[in-house]
Amino acid sequence: MSRDDIKRKREREDELEAEIKRNRPQNDFKSAYSQAQKIKEDSKGGLEKFMELLERAEPLLEKVNSLYLQYFGGIEKFPPRIQKEQLDQIMKTLTLMNKATPSMKFRFDNIQSQYLSYQRRWEKKLKEMQKR
Repeated sequence: MSRDDIKRKREREDELEAEIKRNRPQNDFKSAYSQAQKIKEDSKGGLEKFMELLERAEPLLEKVNSLYLQYFGGIEKFPPRIQKEQLDQIMKTLTLMNKATPSMKFRFDNIQSQYLSYQRRWEKKLKEMQKR
């Protein structure tokens, strides 16, 4: 991968992150739905936006999991709330968007199942920590 490719990828990630921050929800499904509608009407097209969000969700999921593991291990003092909120918003938006092809749906389903599995694990571990 050349430096230009890396630079373009970082710029695209920064744009997506800025868009997520602008459209940060009040943690309700209605705002995720409105964001999904905006993306569908966007001039870029829903398919490209879906793929961008999907590509953004995968590394963010791993990053949030890693940060939670660090928190549970005592390395971090606080859980990664901001990154988790971003991940939650991306997943809600992806859930509401149209999956144009079976391969896109398969890829999304895999990421969503991993996300739900991690989420259950994080919640369980947080409850255990609160009981102590």
